[in-house]
Amino acid sequence: MTPITDITDITGITGVLTSLNFSGPFIFSMIFVALICVIVPFAMLIYLRTKKGGELRSFVYGLGIYFFISFIALQLFHGLFFRIPGMVNVFTPKNHPIYYGFYFAFVTALFGVLANFAGLTYAMKKAKGKEDYTLYSIGYAGFEMIAYGSSLFMSNVVLVLMIRSMGYETYMKRLNLSADKQAYYEKALRTLSETPAYDNYLTGIHRILIFVVQIAVIFLMMEGIRTGKKALFFGLAFLCQFLCFLPDYLLSAGTIPDTKTMVAWELIPMALTILLVYRKIPKSERSL
Repeated sequence: MTPITDITDITGITGVLTSLNFSGPFIFSMIFVALICVIVPFAMLIYLRTKKGGELRSFVYGLGIYFFISFIALQLFHGLFFRIPGMVNVFTPKNHPIYYGFYFAFVTALFGVLANFAGLTYAMKKAKGKEDYTLYSIGYAGFEMIAYGSSLFMSNVVLVLMIRSMGYETYMKRLNLSADKQAYYEKALRTLSETPAYDNYLTGIHRILIFVVQIAVIFLMMEGIRTGKKALFFGLAFLCQFLCFLPDYLLSAGTIPDTKTMVAWELIPMALTILLVYRKIPKSERSL
């Protein structure tokens, strides 16, 4: 499911939207996935903190690194890149969806490797052991899970409950939007209302898989630092992230038709990433 806050191209709406139907199972699916996206990282934090003695600051470092790279560094880079003449026309879902998907997957994977290199090398230089590095990876991957899973689903839940309580027409009147913005918003709401509940559960699976992959990628980078084989393991980390992110961006661009197809595409590179961790990293370094 593409949340309302994630819609980039709303065009061609016809007719007048006067009512919406959001079923109970649909609302429950959003609440359930939103809670899972919060519970998983914090349950792992509590376990590693209380049972394994990991430092809370390692988790916080992971959160901070992800926040900086995703919400500051990447946004600045995209802003500068798309100021280059012609780039906006080339890397857009409407004009060149394949270019769009490859660009965003490539840049996101590259910045992820650079950010974790800085985090593992400098922020985590006082780490005591595997427990701290694992907490760092959970903080990094967990922030993404919460930001793009829980928060977006919960914002949609609040939106749906407001529409159900006030009525669609009253809600739209209170927004007082211009005709163009109202058409944009109505199309987004119609898309949301037509989304089946199972699509939300698939999105939850997608978020959990990405969470696992992010942790696995950080383990690959840790092994590169430990063995001195940075080129090999950082290259594998970049490739795994790129291949895992690509289906998500192609879905946003409209090249992949639906969430179930995206998840099916993701399973292959995700399985490859986990296999690399088991084959390339000794058990003594990946087990707690």
